Amino acid sequence: MIRQNSRKAFEENTASGKFLTQRQVILNCLETGQKTRRQIAKITGLETSAVSGRVNDLLKEGVVVESGHVKCSTTSKTVATVKLAETQIELFKG
Repeated sequence: MIRQNSRKAFEENTASGKFLTQRQVILNCLETGQKTRRQIAKITGLETSAVSGRVNDLLKEGVVVESGHVKCSTTSKTVATVKLAETQIELFKG
């Protein structure tokens, strides 16, 4: 049941364009430099799980790249930072 509900929500969000909006919010956030997924979530007001999903999609597409690692102030774990890929930086400058 959970799997069916999750799949249905994914399909609805994809069809509605919600994911595209979230992607743009994340890309706009990364204009100012590298950030962790949690930082992006805090700045944008999106859920961390939504940010992770969109960032993972953007990584696969080469729109963003992992840019380093930092120690999370909340969990003390080492977490990856992401930034716009060089090709995307040029688009934002344009």
